[in-house]
Amino acid sequence: MTRGPVTRQVARATIGIGQEIDAGRIRAGFPDRYRHWFPPRDRHQSISWDPRRFVVTDRGYVSFHRNGEAEGFPFGTPARGLVYVVGHLQSRPDLELAVAGTWWLNSWNPVGRHDRHTDSRRRVVEETTLPAVRTWVRRQHSLGRVVIVEGDTNSRPWPGRLPGLRQVKSRGLDRAWISDDRRIRLDGPVTAGPTTGVGDDRQHRSVHLRLELTRK
Repeated sequence: MTRGPVTRQVARATIGIGQEIDAGRIRAGFPDRYRHWFPPRDRHQSISWDPRRFVVTDRGYVSFHRNGEAEGFPFGTPARGLVYVVGHLQSRPDLELAVAGTWWLNSWNPVGRHDRHTDSRRRVVEETTLPAVRTWVRRQHSLGRVVIVEGDTNSRPWPGRLPGLRQVKSRGLDRAWISDDRRIRLDGPVTAGPTTGVGDDRQHRSVHLRLELTRK
């Protein structure tokens, strides 16, 4: 969102996941009945949901790193991690869903030009971000949950493979994955919203997924 407003289509979603958010705009952009998870250790991400359709039973945050200074990185960065909720649709209490958003360093193939820290940022993603995401996904699958992950990967050409997941939005900065599981499938094409943001940082478009849960 790059601190931009919630778009009309996102505001109608059962679940909305945001990176680079403005918390006030998130609250104002969704209907009043929606609930929100803003992890205290990460001011830049959120998950919002309609409690009439989705029941949240747990929520949490997995840190990738803090501001870089504490870790001794040769560059500064906002804290980044994986924000998640666990719950079920009102209509499907028998099937638990684990829904996550991730925000990664600008690393392998950056939006801008390579600079003196590009290789360091790539190592951080490979050594901290990807292992944390993979561990979380494996844990959710071991508990029998269906997983949905959305993320701002901040890199354009990247294979995007994650264990046990099928990448359903595989190009551009903003990606999406769902469990490689017969209990969930896409219902229609994956689409993108308008470019949103404030100032010069207008690189991202929301990813829209309609998903169907099966009883297989």
